[in-house]
Amino acid sequence: MSETNRAHGVSRLPLLTTSSTCSKRAMDRGRRSATAVRSRPAAVRGSAPGGVATRTGWLLLSALALAAGCGAGDRVVAYLSGPAAGGATADGGGVLGTFSAPVAIYGLLDATDVLQDPSLSTDELELYFASNKGGTLDIWRSTRATTADAWGTASLVEELSSDVYDDQEPELTRDDLTMYFASNRPGAEAGTHIWVSRRSGRAEPWGAPAQLQLTGTAMMARGPTIDAPQLEMIFYSDGAEGDYDLYRMWRPSIAEPWQPPAPLSEINSTVFDWDPGLFQDGCGLVFGSRRGGTGKSPTSDLFETVAASDDGTFTAPHPLDALNTKASEGDPWLSNDGHHIVFSSDRGGTVSRLYESWR
Repeated sequence: MSETNRAHGVSRLPLLTTSSTCSKRAMDRGRRSATAVRSRPAAVRGSAPGGVATRTGWLLLSALALAAGCGAGDRVVAYLSGPAAGGATADGGGVLGTFSAPVAIYGLLDATDVLQDPSLSTDELELYFASNKGGTLDIWRSTRATTADAWGTASLVEELSSDVYDDQEPELTRDDLTMYFASNRPGAEAGTHIWVSRRSGRAEPWGAPAQLQLTGTAMMARGPTIDAPQLEMIFYSDGAEGDYDLYRMWRPSIAEPWQPPAPLSEINSTVFDWDPGLFQDGCGLVFGSRRGGTGKSPTSDLFETVAASDDGTFTAPHPLDALNTKASEGDPWLSNDGHHIVFSSDRGGTVSRLYESWR
């Protein structure tokens, strides 16, 4: 039991994976087949559930992963609770089990301030988020000494925030040295786009942000999330029917440019799909969607999916019922093992707050 979960009384079971990442495996396959790369420009992952775990023990079914075409070097080989249709558990939980009841995160800013778009450092001692406290959306940062401590009062990250433009949806890479975020500040392309900033160390300031140029398109882009190897990115942008859709792009290495983005057709619906959050080295994805809502203005719920084939295609998403309410839930960040989630919700009233849960 980790220090974080000891404080919350939640037991964490191990997630068993092999040593290589989904992204690296898929990129290796792409280098061996230029034709496959051209036909599947977004194929960054090759992961499939390789085993099923019961609540009383782990049952490794590697043969299932091999039958699904998943490479032995990157497959997930165990899950908590047997996945039912679409990857959900029989009790309505996620692919790694059911999340605990969400708890609000207090003390970051004033109670009347909007809080959204959380992103944590790998050790979970830094928390970045967006707030409109200054009148426009800016990026804020809070720290704590240990995961058992409460978060301290947040301070404005001046290097990443502008005076009159909206800066939001920060995404900290797993090495904690690169920050992607969305902004409508002036750049090479007008509108809201993804920007990137880097720092040389955890104690160093962030460098001047630069607009991320999307190859082959001038489309607007928001809500970036990136896998641990930093070879795959998923974001949301305008969809074909006037809503938002999820898009994915990849690159062969960190030193090379991103390839043109492609829509996640197996996930996108006819309503808003947004706020993606990758975990398990890019093998798992949680995102916000209005597909489960009713009426003229349905609210957003959180949905989960996993890559279930050798080309990185995702399974049918299922709702995370333990986290969803009649209010709106979105902006998920997950620890890389998928056991800890921080997200935004307006369940407490009209102002969006941050909540967290464990499984």
